[in-house]
Amino acid sequence: MKRKVLILVSLIYVLSLFVGFSDEVSSVYYVAGDIHFPPYEYLDEDGLYKGFNVDLLKAIGLVMGMEFVFLPMPWEDAFHAIDRGQADIIQGMKVSETRKHKFHFTDSLLFNSQSIFVKNESYTISTNSDLVGKRVSVLKEDIVYYDLAKIKDIEILEYDTVFKATEALLSGNVDAMVANTLSVNYICNDKGWSDEVKIVGQTLNEQKYALAVSKENAQLLNQLNEGLKEVHRSGLYDTLHRKWFGTPIKHINDGQKALTQVFLIFALVLFAIVKSWGSVPLTRL
Repeated sequence: MKRKVLILVSLIYVLSLFVGFSDEVSSVYYVAGDIHFPPYEYLDEDGLYKGFNVDLLKAIGLVMGMEFVFLPMPWEDAFHAIDRGQADIIQGMKVSETRKHKFHFTDSLLFNSQSIFVKNESYTISTNSDLVGKRVSVLKEDIVYYDLAKIKDIEILEYDTVFKATEALLSGNVDAMVANTLSVNYICNDKGWSDEVKIVGQTLNEQKYALAVSKENAQLLNQLNEGLKEVHRSGLYDTLHRKWFGTPIKHINDGQKALTQVFLIFALVLFAIVKSWGSVPLTRL
């Protein structure tokens, strides 16, 4: 019996060290987030709220002794949750000058961007200008629609989800897709499609992505930033990033494209030289 009590006391002591670095009782904060934005944050088939943002906040809570209650909801409701007194934190938002008047933003969680995706065997598209006369899939209501609509003779096909837009690319229904870089990366890793698509050209619409708090809550902002730095230092951030976004899809940028073209030209010249040698009749010595 004494041995069991000793083990129990030891476990409680170890747990008290693990819960946080503070001697104070954990503070509880309410966190609003998008209900359907994988792999950042989403409800899965079992009703569990998960994603990169969720895991990252749990890690911050662990190192800072903070407790978070997650409130998944449609994005338009999450955006107003702080104003309505429903939440202390919005767990993922693109940073803009306009939004800076409304919120305090933490240090960047990552950079959100969009990219041009094509099938791996495609070599005719490498920039926006190459989309002229092409069929392109995008997410419905995506802001990139208005940028693409300026391109001459482009045919834009809108889909309800990024997953469906990716399927359209792989099935050959479109020539290219423009979508959130990390979302497509997650889908392709999850479905085993990473070797079938590639990113071409430059990153589009790159913006910082951060946690948002009220302008009146500078103390909470400082706590979150301190926790984020600790998660980075521990290496846990890199682990979570790999877990949710996996191995990056191959990116063929302009420099790589130029090197490829030079190599192909060199190979063609070499082939022509070798072929010309073969056509010269051999003379008996």
